[in-house]
Amino acid sequence: MRDAAVIALVLLTTGLYYLLKGDSAGAVSLAVVFLGAYALSLKPRVGAPLLYAFIGFFAGFVVAIIIGVETNATGWKAAALWALPLSGTLIAVYEGKRDNYRLWWGLRP
Repeated sequence: MRDAAVIALVLLTTGLYYLLKGDSAGAVSLAVVFLGAYALSLKPRVGAPLLYAFIGFFAGFVVAIIIGVETNATGWKAAALWALPLSGTLIAVYEGKRDNYRLWWGLRP
């Protein structure tokens, strides 16, 4: 529990910095990260699928950017690339569910 308090203190301090600086986008993204970390630490059954969804979306987004840049996709082809982050999210959550959302650092369901 002590580690969770330190992480919360760091996130809250960083959030206060973003708010004082006037960077609302940074504060909102930090709030999303904070809520995800909170859910993962207190309720692993809720937080683990969120973590897997984020990993899958990010992986699909990176692949979509690479394909879009390499093929110079425009129009409907560029719009079709949005299927990659969405399918990456679904695949990651499904594969994580098959493994009870256990990650390499030993998250227990």
